[in-house]
Amino acid sequence: MTNVIDMEAIKKLPIDDRRGIIDLIEESIEMECEEEFEDDDTPETEEELQILEERLEHHRNNPEKAISWEDLKKELLGNKK
Repeated sequence: MTNVIDMEAIKKLPIDDRRGIIDLIEESIEMECEEEFEDDDTPETEEELQILEERLEHHRNNPEKAISWEDLKKELLGNKK
């Protein structure tokens, strides 16, 4: 991988702009991961399907315990964003 990023120029940007860059990078990674997942033709095993069914049933029985991706990111990052 070639380093084509000018870190000194990035460091001079306002914090909000740098956070915006981070958001764009995160979004591009998420999109790429979703594409890779969608292209995965590997079938799930019966055990994996059973685990997914159990988790889905647990969620349906306890929807109040779910948290959004944004809330999870804030929790993991310690509200740094």
